[in-house]
Amino acid sequence: MDFPILLDSKSAEPLFIQLSKALKERIVSGGLAPGVALPPSRVLADSLDVSRGTVVKAYDDLIAQGYLESLTGSSTFVSKRGQLDRETQSEVEWKRNVETDGNFKLSLEARKLMEMSLSEGTAGFQPELNYGAPPAEMLPLPQWKEILTAQCRRQQPHHFDCTPETLGSYKLRVEIATHLTRSKGLNCQPEQVIVFPGPQRALANVAKILIDAGDTVAVEDPGFGGGRDTFSDRGAKLIPIPIDQDGILVERLEALNEPVKVVYVTPSCHDPTGAIMSLERRQALLEWASRRGAIIVEDGWDSDYTYSTAPIPSLQGLDRENRVIYLYSFWKVLYPLTTVGCAVVPLSLVPIFDRVKFLTERQSPILEHYALAEFLRTGALARHVKKTKVQYERRRKALVEAFYRLFKTDVEIPRQSAGLHLCIRFAPALLRAGLLKAAEEAGLKLVSTKAYYSGSGRNDEYLTPFADITAEEITQRTEVLARLMKIPSREV
Repeated sequence: MDFPILLDSKSAEPLFIQLSKALKERIVSGGLAPGVALPPSRVLADSLDVSRGTVVKAYDDLIAQGYLESLTGSSTFVSKRGQLDRETQSEVEWKRNVETDGNFKLSLEARKLMEMSLSEGTAGFQPELNYGAPPAEMLPLPQWKEILTAQCRRQQPHHFDCTPETLGSYKLRVEIATHLTRSKGLNCQPEQVIVFPGPQRALANVAKILIDAGDTVAVEDPGFGGGRDTFSDRGAKLIPIPIDQDGILVERLEALNEPVKVVYVTPSCHDPTGAIMSLERRQALLEWASRRGAIIVEDGWDSDYTYSTAPIPSLQGLDRENRVIYLYSFWKVLYPLTTVGCAVVPLSLVPIFDRVKFLTERQSPILEHYALAEFLRTGALARHVKKTKVQYERRRKALVEAFYRLFKTDVEIPRQSAGLHLCIRFAPALLRAGLLKAAEEAGLKLVSTKAYYSGSGRNDEYLTPFADITAEEITQRTEVLARLMKIPSREV
């Protein structure tokens, strides 16, 4: 066997019972999966230094209990009984096992984390929104595999040494800086780019470096729940600031009497509405931050797919006082091919990021970094975004036009938006008439945005994905919804 089995010959319990229990424990825990063949009784007996009869009796005992199956003239196999036992194990028993394991005294910070309630205000919690990721069929898998394979073949042994690049592969940092300067209007050098395994790790490091307990952080309301959680974990005092179709309401920031250390915003694709912060609002936010001495954390996590508007320079690119930290991720265009994220920070902050990362993640997945750098350098990412954006925009347009054609003034959709799902507000009468049930029957997924709000949220606001459905199918499903809702014929 591939795992140790301890048998006590001095125990009053027969050896075959001990062996039967040990094997059953491995089966139920998943160590022996359904369909796995057990060793012949003589082989196992020799390895355990027991008689063959002991092993035969143990096998027979487990066959009688249903954990093993034996075919005439063949081996003895693990049945599905153990898997079923695991699947039906009660939540109460699981909780009891967790609560009785009291050997570890957690740190104060760990206990605080366990007591903290996490926001579900993120697509990452929603299977209906594909957890915020792009549809699998839209991924540039052939190109990625080709580049990754080429990198494997090209690299010489000395390229895989143990030299730490704490801030990420410099080759990748050069390409990210070029990409963000060209596509997002950033003003940055490769030295300012800090690479992380994922976007949330980047934000966590920013919060760790900037926030002390009691510091005030202004956040969008509604807004990305993961951002609120990250700052709350640092003990920050959160002040929710409303947004409109042009972004965060700067006049509400102006009205605050207390000092704000950080304001966290998603100007290129507000979460969840998809609203894009106007140029005027961006300039007003920068002016407010300058007067108040505040730091802006600009999260560009979902800024690659924008529709019906000319690109607007990032806050970081408009900033002239080094008050903006820019976050970016390849999640929305390449997950699960890569989860790499990054932070673009003022040069004065690079040494402290270097120190913090040195203590937590000195090494980088160098092969993945090289492949992503090549993906950027060759223009493969830009071509992929351009190609898929055309399809996403067509699907989004079909969804917007179908809802307005069929439901008229009973729906409200943001004037402009970005991302892979659409925010829609429905008339209360539609909701009372069973809209949610009808949408499910029509194959249209609707997810409430309540979890995105700091307070109780809106009852009429929902997110619906469009990236994984063709334009024709979107139109058909919306027409089915209208018929189910008995909407008067409007070209249905």
